[in-house]
Amino acid sequence: MNQAAQRTGRYSEQNFCAIPRPCAPCAQASMVEISAFERYRALQNLQLADAGLIILLHIPPTELLQPPLSAGHYLDALLAETSLACKHLPDNPQLHQLHVYGDVALFSQQQLQQLFAALRQHLQLPSNNFAWFSIGITPGHSSWAALGKLRDAGFNRITLNCNEPCFQAAESLYDAARALQFNTITMRARYSPDGSGRLCPRLQAMARLQPDRIVLEHADESLYDSPPDAALVAYLKQAGYVQATHSCFVLPDDELTEYCDSLADNCISSSAHPVLGLGAGASSQLERLYFCNDSPLEPYIRTLAGNQLPPARGYRSESPSRPK
Repeated sequence: MNQAAQRTGRYSEQNFCAIPRPCAPCAQASMVEISAFERYRALQNLQLADAGLIILLHIPPTELLQPPLSAGHYLDALLAETSLACKHLPDNPQLHQLHVYGDVALFSQQQLQQLFAALRQHLQLPSNNFAWFSIGITPGHSSWAALGKLRDAGFNRITLNCNEPCFQAAESLYDAARALQFNTITMRARYSPDGSGRLCPRLQAMARLQPDRIVLEHADESLYDSPPDAALVAYLKQAGYVQATHSCFVLPDDELTEYCDSLADNCISSSAHPVLGLGAGASSQLERLYFCNDSPLEPYIRTLAGNQLPPARGYRSESPSRPK
């Protein structure tokens, strides 16, 4: 259960820089199996007339798809889950935000466009550049041409994972993202405080580029919920950033500044926009119902090949806006 809670936080906060996300349960929360019937009923009962839907779509690391499993098998499973879940949504609702995270290089541009086409069958996708379609990439595994294809596929916000030894690839793709006019560019990096208060060159290089958002994640996953060192916070504030959550820093004109009051619990209410997670290990919050798909890929793919929702665990909260 604790692993599920940590997984939810890492997927959402680190990859999307504090979007409205499923609130992970507290340590004492008891997570139980959530049946497909209960998930279908939650989807059918959503009140979406005045609020669109947020979709989190997870792509697993390539190395986890060992033969006989392949990217094609996982894509087929995602398409099946999308169809099974979205056909229960009322009144063809609007897609408010789409966030694709994980090993995006697993899919080609054509496969990503297949996912967009599947979503269009059940949801209203905004056609203007003010839509929020984000994707996270690893610069060392991408290129200017790849970013251009992602932009053409419809993505307009991007996260660059800056944890590789060489920063030049991240710097080059940052320039590409600016040239391609992505609406929001987020740079994400791990840090290992040594207690000296000294700033790592990587953070200084990131701040010098002035991305729209900077996300810092502790290198030690057991300390994920620990706030960054005071020296890091002070440096970023001096560089012109506002601390939106304990690990996310944004420029003053960013829309996330309205969430700064949520810094204490680092969990933004998603009551205005239900969150539907698609993919192995993806998390959802549909008003009072919180659940997380099981992570193992083989049963996820096998279950959906049988036209059934994948196994999931979760709980029903007392409040529709903030699980307890």
